Amino acid sequence: MLTSLIRIGDGCGIRIPEALVEQLGLKDTVEVRVDQGRLVIQPERTALGRWEEAVASLVERIDDAASFGEIPDLPRLPRLPRQVI
Repeated sequence: MLTSLIRIGDGCGIRIPEALVEQLGLKDTVEVRVDQGRLVIQPERTALGRWEEAVASLVERIDDAASFGEIPDLPRLPRLPRQVI
């Protein structure tokens, strides 16, 4: 499928057909990244999804280091913005 870029201020946007929006479950906010030279647009991950990913990565590093008797260099997790209720 081909689509055109739409100029929006200093940036660009694309039009995504409604059928794709519904199929992917896209809401008002999406994650955009570049992966191996491709633009990837996907549904926003929830805070829980980001934490699950971080914990899985941490467990993998600990398991790898423990098998060699090392103490792993643990990553710092990004701080989530505070939400005012």
